[in-house]
Amino acid sequence: MGHLYRVSWLINTLQAQNRPELEIDVYCHDTLEAREYWALQEIPAAFFSTSQFSPQNLGQADVLVVDWLDSNPSLIAELAKGNSRVVLLDDYGPAQQHADLVVNSLLVDPLMKSDQMINQARVIRSIEWIQLPPEVTKLRGVAQASTKALETELAAPIHQATSVQGVVVSFGGLPIRSLVVKALKALSLVGFEGRTIVMPAPSAEVPTYGLDVEFLPPSSRFHSYLAAADLAICAAGLTLYEAAFLGVPTVCLAVLSTSGQHRSHQLDETGPRMQEAGACRFVGLGDSLSPQQLARHIGELLHSAELRGRMSANGMRLLDGKGLIRTADAILSLLPRSPH
Repeated sequence: MGHLYRVSWLINTLQAQNRPELEIDVYCHDTLEAREYWALQEIPAAFFSTSQFSPQNLGQADVLVVDWLDSNPSLIAELAKGNSRVVLLDDYGPAQQHADLVVNSLLVDPLMKSDQMINQARVIRSIEWIQLPPEVTKLRGVAQASTKALETELAAPIHQATSVQGVVVSFGGLPIRSLVVKALKALSLVGFEGRTIVMPAPSAEVPTYGLDVEFLPPSSRFHSYLAAADLAICAAGLTLYEAAFLGVPTVCLAVLSTSGQHRSHQLDETGPRMQEAGACRFVGLGDSLSPQQLARHIGELLHSAELRGRMSANGMRLLDGKGLIRTADAILSLLPRSPH
């Protein structure tokens, strides 16, 4: 679903650039979720199964934007043979060498950035290019005000520092019941007495362990809840970056792919690297943790305003929220110039 979200944000950003000649066609892997999503966005899309898809299915375009992870190199090479310029989003494999532009932002070292040529491709590696949702970037002011208040508290003795009153528990678009149960049990073990928001809520009933818990369905208000939280417990995916941008201290767990792949980008790259940058507390693979182990990490953050303050400042320093517009501008720069 993350790919669908990003493409729709990018479409809206491109359309807002006052380019009346711009025409955008969407081609998508055929799933029920994809069909429902594009219908809700009121964006027409053509759907293909993996076996049906080929360059011949595509209409003529000046620029082709491919949002797949590790694209098929031969397919990208074939797409590049035409007159189209090819853009790859978060592609870390050999297909890079056949593209014109590659924007890699999700699985890169957050403390490093580079812009180099690989064959004919301009390959950008920088966390500053992460395409955050527009609704998140609008909330940055709220988060900055919260961080400033916390910094003011830290100037006083630590025992007067702001306590954690609100926690958001979210594992992306997948309401993984076992991880929600584990997170709530861990919060109960550390004696948390504030409010907990679980979003999206699992379909099956979840024990609350005596906590003040509100289970909410998926909603456009998620980021408002996240921005207002004092602590987040989430997966090491896009929500982790959103929390960092908003200055929300985070305990994050790696969630393995449902496709059965052994390797997890969250486990091997995103989580450890964001922890090295001081922007989260990464605790490893969620399925391997006991509630007691998770409680130890949560407790350290709950009881240290200084640690939360450093984590908040580090996350906000990494991301400025301009990645989406940077990406849109780079794509538009590949278009042929309009005649005056």
